[in-house]
Amino acid sequence: PALGVSWRSAAPGQGALRRAFGEPWRPIRVRERPMDAVALVSHSISDEDALRLAARNGCTQWQGMDSSLKFCLIAEGRFDAYPRTGPTSEWDTAAGQAVLEAAGGRVLAEDGRPLAYRKPSFLNGPFSAIGA
Repeated sequence: PALGVSWRSAAPGQGALRRAFGEPWRPIRVRERPMDAVALVSHSISDEDALRLAARNGCTQWQGMDSSLKFCLIAEGRFDAYPRTGPTSEWDTAAGQAVLEAAGGRVLAEDGRPLAYRKPSFLNGPFSAIGA
């Protein structure tokens, strides 16, 4: 909302949608992975860590950005991955994960399984949000 843009998942199996203020909802989809895939990373990590995380997720470039906006930008096909090592809580990731998965992406924990919810602790471990 601060940017005048909203994202949401549609009905189950119906994809994800994006709307700029005053415009109708439009379907979005993750993009096919380009040769020079771009990862979104937190501003709070070093350039060295950002490059390492991007490369670990098959990305040759990275861009620093704050907030769960990263999930939605991948969902609409503007970026390719969001590797996260620092702590987040379930409420930081749940909505963005729903939109990204509805748009064809995935959010995987460090063990390669989908990021889980309703854990004994609300804290998430490291994860990667990825498009195609």
